[in-house]
Amino acid sequence: MINGIMTLSGAWEKLRTDPILRFMIVALSFYGMSTFEGPMMSIRSVNALTHNTDWTIGHVHSGSLGWVALISIGALYSLIPRLYRRTEMYSTKLIGVHFWISTIGIVLYIASMWIAGLMQGLMWRAVNDDGTLTYTFVEALKATQPYYVGRLVGGVVFLGGMLVMAYNVFRTIRSGSALAVPEPASGRPPRRREGRQMSMEHPVIERRIGLMGLLIVLVVSVGGLAEIVPMMAAVDVGTPVAVCSRSARCSSKDATSTSARAAMCATPRWCARSAPRPSATATTRWRASPSGSTRSSGVPSGPGPTSRGSAGGTATTGSACTC
Repeated sequence: MINGIMTLSGAWEKLRTDPILRFMIVALSFYGMSTFEGPMMSIRSVNALTHNTDWTIGHVHSGSLGWVALISIGALYSLIPRLYRRTEMYSTKLIGVHFWISTIGIVLYIASMWIAGLMQGLMWRAVNDDGTLTYTFVEALKATQPYYVGRLVGGVVFLGGMLVMAYNVFRTIRSGSALAVPEPASGRPPRRREGRQMSMEHPVIERRIGLMGLLIVLVVSVGGLAEIVPMMAAVDVGTPVAVCSRSARCSSKDATSTSARAAMCATPRWCARSAPRPSATATTRWRASPSGSTRSSGVPSGPGPTSRGSAGGTATTGSACTC
């Protein structure tokens, strides 16, 4: 990005008169923003908020529309006149109109997805005092509906810019004449570069298709094993599943002993920091049980502080989160 932008050093005044250059500079800006945003989203705290939300959709389209589309459009505007014996496109003003329409459409699209993604992440993480979710999935979806409308408007605006480009290209091709394709020479001499003879043949490895394919498979296999082996070697600590009643109050004050903490069914979110992680050998999977007793595989369920359930009886803290 820096290399591309600094190429214009000393010639920034061309941006006022050359709309094709605007496409390329804005595309480089979107490229830098997207490549910075990608590693930022890999940070654990950021990923916990944005994962599986529409923020990722906005990130992807800032790269695909902002970088790939704009740089491709600028390249086409630069190449098409040369292919049809023209010095420029049919209308330079239409190129400027296309630039502003496309930029506005992209900004509307990705800004809507960024806001919707942050809203989804915050609403999905919100919990009440008793540990239940504050918002249902349908409520979160309804809250993001206006931003989906903004996404639609941005996409339609960007599509309108492409229609302007199609018209401009059509008029350029119609008013020009295509370049004649030269006949290939039968005995083409090797190219020369700086006084040295340069062979037209491929290097040794690229010339051998079988060896090249084998090396590609080897490299891809090593990269795949580097991701698969750690995942297969990871210890399965079980997937806790719990149905906690609204009257349950699992707090660090209630969990006074290790056995009481282990009896908490799924370590609810509001007491996750106070409860220790179950060991891999003592825990398999907790199942829902209609009774008041705690049931787990290999997890001790010693006596703990009592809490009054919704039925009016007393039960241990583990049974408050029915397992």
